[in-house]
Amino acid sequence: MIIGFMSCIIQAAFWLWIKTSISKVEGLYKRIEKDKEAFVEFKLLVADNYVKQVHLDAHMERFDKTLDEIKSIVTKLSERRNAE
Repeated sequence: MIIGFMSCIIQAAFWLWIKTSISKVEGLYKRIEKDKEAFVEFKLLVADNYVKQVHLDAHMERFDKTLDEIKSIVTKLSERRNAE
């Protein structure tokens, strides 16, 4: 009789543990879905508000061209100074 009573208590404790674990997992799934939606909104915000790679490449190309022009001006000034 005691063994049967202990078995019932162990079984009840096990099912209580399973039920709380399932509710925790369901809570995690809900939180993941909520975070996934927030992440998608964040990605859209970043895509709309920040520089795209094409724009960055065009800007860097202009920057490199300007640096090359400055280098040629400095070279010409240096050659002119050495010639004097």
